[in-house]
Amino acid sequence: MTADLVLNQSEIDYLPDGWRTVQLNDEKFFAFENGIWTGKKEPLVQCAVVRNTNFSDNGNLDMSDVALIEIESRQLLRKRLLWGDIIIERSGGGPKQPVGRVAFFDLREGEYCFSNFTSRLRVIDRIAIEPEYLHAFLFYFHISGQTEMLQRRTTGIRNLSFEEYKATYIPLPPLAEQRTIAAALRSAQAAAQTRRRAAELERERKAALMQALFTKGTRGAPTKMTEIGEVPEGWEVVKLGEAIQGTQYGLSIRGEVAGSYPILRMNNLTGGQVVPEDLQFINLESATFAQYRLAKGDLLFNRTNSIEHVGRTGMFDIDGDYVFASYLVRVIPDYEKAEPAFLNYYLNWSSTQCRLKGMASRGVSQSNISASKLSTLAIPIPPLAEQREVAEILRACDAVIAGLERETALHEELFRALLEELMTGRVRVYS
Repeated sequence: MTADLVLNQSEIDYLPDGWRTVQLNDEKFFAFENGIWTGKKEPLVQCAVVRNTNFSDNGNLDMSDVALIEIESRQLLRKRLLWGDIIIERSGGGPKQPVGRVAFFDLREGEYCFSNFTSRLRVIDRIAIEPEYLHAFLFYFHISGQTEMLQRRTTGIRNLSFEEYKATYIPLPPLAEQRTIAAALRSAQAAAQTRRRAAELERERKAALMQALFTKGTRGAPTKMTEIGEVPEGWEVVKLGEAIQGTQYGLSIRGEVAGSYPILRMNNLTGGQVVPEDLQFINLESATFAQYRLAKGDLLFNRTNSIEHVGRTGMFDIDGDYVFASYLVRVIPDYEKAEPAFLNYYLNWSSTQCRLKGMASRGVSQSNISASKLSTLAIPIPPLAEQREVAEILRACDAVIAGLERETALHEELFRALLEELMTGRVRVYS
């Protein structure tokens, strides 16, 4: 059984033994409600509203940023979310994210409603249908690409053809099997969430370590106050230009899908690293290539971007022949004074990033930090041995984070594979 059969046929060609189908528009089982608008007629009451931005990629809700709006009090009872409700994205999406995402509302306390870009689906007959199972199927329906066929575009916004969506046939195992499927999927997601949270905690630990290392050092030495704040007494504070061999602007050449040399761009700087993904390529004469070829230990600095991203830095540490684009500045460390990894971590430290953003020249949509201005940034210079110790400690944190992120990705992949098997009945689970 495939998802397109669920969509296009009133009777599915194949169902596992004991399964049946129901349509989403069957009012004996389901009730739909459109989202809320800001109230106009008093009395008004304040309510937390779930929006498209609260939808997560795993089908759950991210409630870290929930807006409060005033709605008409008479609408609250009808628009209020209850545990087990499924919120459906009716408008939004984008080229890489079809509209039709779903989220399961799992809170039992508080007053929450849902925005006008969404609709609520509520299971009426819970003797026949387990809400968590229904949510799992609709999540599978979306990630398998079925809602892409049901979206309509108007003035840049993608809308879900809702009547067609409601005509979808849902495969229904017996209730006990639905609950077992839901529990199995919940456990698989919990395993991924455990790793995801562990990675978040390690990132928090790294941030605390950076604060300690860049102000106290590794040797327990007395500290002093400087123009950049507290640092150990044995550390110098110098301009960045005094700790590097020089800087260089990148190439103003348009990248193509093929060419002799990959050219690194702003999007290749991620988490303090240079990541060779989504590459473009250019052709160069050998003399020009030699001039712009990156060497391991070079730092790439994002000099022009929106204010949130300007100042992003990554250390080049990958094999191969690469050059770099014009919005980046190559910073070449002086190896007798500065350890490249230490400089890279210091430039990516949140405190330094704030200082860099304060140096930026602001434009309408772009900010800029020139190479000459970057060279004036005050930085600490510990003895080289201590620089290497700091870098090694933080590199160990990065290794733990990367390992947890790989585990998270693996568990998410396993969850989606299990979802496919369970929703099609190729794998059966019993209570």
